[in-house]
Amino acid sequence: MQQPKKIAIVGSSHVSWWEHAIKTGQIPKPYHDITFIGLGAMPIWGDFIRTGIAEIEDQVDEIFLLLGDFRHGNRILLDEKFLQTGDTSGKFLNIAKELISDENDKILLGLIIKSLGDLRSRLGSKLRILFWSLTYREFQSLEQGRYGGRGNYRHPVWNLADLVETFSDVAIDTLPLMPLPIHSFFLDASGHPTFKGHAFLSHVLNGQTALEAYGSVCDDFESWGHLLFPPDAGQYRVKITGDSIAFDALAKAVRTGYFSMPPSWEVVDLKTSQATKGDYDRIAYFSGLHFEDEGPEHIKAKIAEEKAAIQKLNLGDQAYVIFWDQWAREIISKRPEYRNKFLPKSAEGYVESIEQAAAPFQVKPLSPLVFDKANGMVEFGGSFTPSGKGFAVLFHLILSDDLITTAFSRYEAMANYCLNQTHSLAEPHDASPDTGLAPLRTGQLQGNFDGVSLSGRLCGWALNPNDLDHKVPVYLFSGKQLIASATANQLWADFQFGDGGDGGFYGFSSGALPLSLLRNLRVGSELRASFDPEGQVELPGSPLKLGQESLSKLALAAIIARKNEFNAPRHQRGDDYRIPADGRSLFIAKKLPPESDPAIFPQTETVLDNAVVENIKRLPPFFKAVMRARVIGGVYHQDGKLEASALSSSAFGVYQLADPTLTTKPTRHIDTECLYGGMLTEHYGHFIIESLARFQAFQRFPTLPIVFTLPNPQISKADGLPAYMRSIFELLGIPLGRIILVQETTSFKKLVVPKIGMRWFDYLSVDHYLEMALQVKQSLGENYPLKQNGSIYLSRSRLSTNHEGNIICGEAEFENYLKAEGVTVVYPETLTVKEQIQLFCGARNAIGFVGSGLHTLLLCPDVPEKVFYLNRRKAEVNPQYPLIDKVLDIDGHYFDGVIKSNARVSLVDFEAISQTLMASGVVKRPFDPKQHDFEKEFALLTEWLHLKRKSKNLTLPDEQRLETIIGQCLSHVAVKEAQALLQDRQKPLEQPLRYAHA
Repeated sequence: MQQPKKIAIVGSSHVSWWEHAIKTGQIPKPYHDITFIGLGAMPIWGDFIRTGIAEIEDQVDEIFLLLGDFRHGNRILLDEKFLQTGDTSGKFLNIAKELISDENDKILLGLIIKSLGDLRSRLGSKLRILFWSLTYREFQSLEQGRYGGRGNYRHPVWNLADLVETFSDVAIDTLPLMPLPIHSFFLDASGHPTFKGHAFLSHVLNGQTALEAYGSVCDDFESWGHLLFPPDAGQYRVKITGDSIAFDALAKAVRTGYFSMPPSWEVVDLKTSQATKGDYDRIAYFSGLHFEDEGPEHIKAKIAEEKAAIQKLNLGDQAYVIFWDQWAREIISKRPEYRNKFLPKSAEGYVESIEQAAAPFQVKPLSPLVFDKANGMVEFGGSFTPSGKGFAVLFHLILSDDLITTAFSRYEAMANYCLNQTHSLAEPHDASPDTGLAPLRTGQLQGNFDGVSLSGRLCGWALNPNDLDHKVPVYLFSGKQLIASATANQLWADFQFGDGGDGGFYGFSSGALPLSLLRNLRVGSELRASFDPEGQVELPGSPLKLGQESLSKLALAAIIARKNEFNAPRHQRGDDYRIPADGRSLFIAKKLPPESDPAIFPQTETVLDNAVVENIKRLPPFFKAVMRARVIGGVYHQDGKLEASALSSSAFGVYQLADPTLTTKPTRHIDTECLYGGMLTEHYGHFIIESLARFQAFQRFPTLPIVFTLPNPQISKADGLPAYMRSIFELLGIPLGRIILVQETTSFKKLVVPKIGMRWFDYLSVDHYLEMALQVKQSLGENYPLKQNGSIYLSRSRLSTNHEGNIICGEAEFENYLKAEGVTVVYPETLTVKEQIQLFCGARNAIGFVGSGLHTLLLCPDVPEKVFYLNRRKAEVNPQYPLIDKVLDIDGHYFDGVIKSNARVSLVDFEAISQTLMASGVVKRPFDPKQHDFEKEFALLTEWLHLKRKSKNLTLPDEQRLETIIGQCLSHVAVKEAQALLQDRQKPLEQPLRYAHA
């Protein structure tokens, strides 16, 4: 695709940072002809940006909109002109914290959507939008488990998925980044981009998708990140500590994976730093000392205090002090926008004076650096944080004052490569790195198997030292199976061999591995690299034992290229419609797609001769986070072609991965005609909806064995299935002897693949439900109940806190209230499936927090007149329930009483819920919340779950908090579990290590 010749990048402070990074030599210009229109804290609907776009739009080929915080300019909500006419003209900057609320934010969201809609209508395909700040904030919220956490995320106002969907034709979809470690793309709480973030933005600007850009950044930094450090960095033992802004930024960079330190370098917090005299070749102390208004005597006293503090650390003769904070303040003060703002009033406070006064300590001086060079070492704004260039200079300076020129040269090479400036790919001439590798000599060949790259490729290097122009082939194995081959002809950074050949082009990379290979890879699997196709002569570094992180990297690479194959096209998802929720809020659900749509629901059975069914294997949780995929394995025709209609799916796409063609060989054959039932899901609600989706065919072909896959290798026969599955099969008239479980790739003489009668989120056939309910009624026989007047409440209060759903604060107290009002409280996990069906059939009203227990309705011949669905999290209602209401003719009431929730605990408004029940005649009086402190209960349950996770590493204060929970928590289950944990901790130990100090 031809790149646009002229581009305008538009936005708030993020654009200003981008422009500054280019002007100060932190990063190269992504395009020769580029215009920046940026102003800090300026809303997208503001005059500056609106006017700037209008002036430039006819002169550029593309307008790249980098959106900042949507609340910028919220003081407009106090502007009379805006309130009366909707006019947004005027200068509205920054965010007024006192005006932040959900209601105000919704107004601002409306302004954003309107402004973006107007721009899209005017600019068309010339416009591209990146929701940068929202990407960062949603990522942070997911990391912290806020707003429902992963899998159930829903912010009251700002939701990335909604905006990407609304502007799908011009927006860059960053949702796939949410489960990935992108912390290092963002510098601060405002989401300003780091060097790594700028590299990502440049790749996106060049047309890559968000996932592709992420992979490129990972690849580039793995190849070139070493250039941040001196050529021989790995030969030195270095310790870095301190109390400066630079040290804090470095510690964060290492923690978030911004870059990798050489193995012999350590970053140690000042509080935990021990006396290390003689243990290191270099010790760098980053001092936070700085001055502004202090007088000479005060400055001298503070310098003396700093020297005394350094002396106490006993760092030894190899320690060097770097006064970053004061130096950075002086650099920023020279920028036009700050006008000497941070300069000290006294000459004694300048960094050059401080460096001279630091004797007898050795100093690595920053003061000699001239502003033109030094300006790019400090990030934009007033944070005084080192930029990528700043870190590079610091790392080189630690080893030698003479390496500063080298630092700038190496950094420039890294920046040019990582931002795709292919005109400058050569190593700096002054770099002669020591690879630190011990090459293998097999005949004439040398090389090394480096392992799995950040972008999920198997990589390393190989060469023939006697013929450097010859590119060596490398063969990659999983066990004894050859899985890939590669030629060592790629750039391998930090490598030089004599004066011959073509530089460092001796690297190899496998490319993305096929999905089928992932079926057989797990943590602990070994991968090998060999010089020969028989796998006899392995490279150093081989074999590689896979860890979870490496396996996830391989998984990401495998699915990026095929991601679109497993996402439902938007036209298949239906339009949104809103379900009123008792006036409290609105939920989004999906309309039913037409049953005649062959893309979703084939109207006839598919018959396969000599079909092959792969055994299903679970995928790591990583897959579900990226693309909703949970398992891998497929059903294939005799020619090896995948039968797509057999893949499990939902309204949001296929979540069962499979290769387009068969790659595994059958180890079992069944010489008879069978019926394909699908996948047995070991989850009560999903089993009813997904595993029974072909029930009509089970009855239509009563003599055929039913073939199920099951991602649990421990169960090979139907009599080993969970009790609830066996019970439901019995109620549906399906004997266990009719069921065949596929636990190895199996071929069949003939396999019938029926159409489905229901699907998660968007489809439920009336006939499918009626046939199931009729069969259940016949099975119940005389036990089928008559309709009774009464209400039931499905409780979750006795579930272990190990279960996946949220714990409801004070649910047991709410149950006591309901019992007093004549409502029958039931605990579904203590009942058989038959008993649950009988309860539903005999009730007039059913009440419960949304969960699997309510899916029992699909098995009921008779159903309650009303069902009250209570939300457990601030999120959309599961669209499955409105479908059930529609088909079963239930009067469904949806109520969102969630006050707040985290990943596992929810605080709900029981009083408001009781008011809704009163309005429907279910109860006569409201619930009184004043008798209990549910806010305190929320804190206690959250604390309990935290302590439970660290049960093996509890401290004495932790045990004291456990005692508090036992004495004050209202949840009987949590109290019982806490008591058990505490008793276990207090048992006499066979090896009393914990109390050895007493």
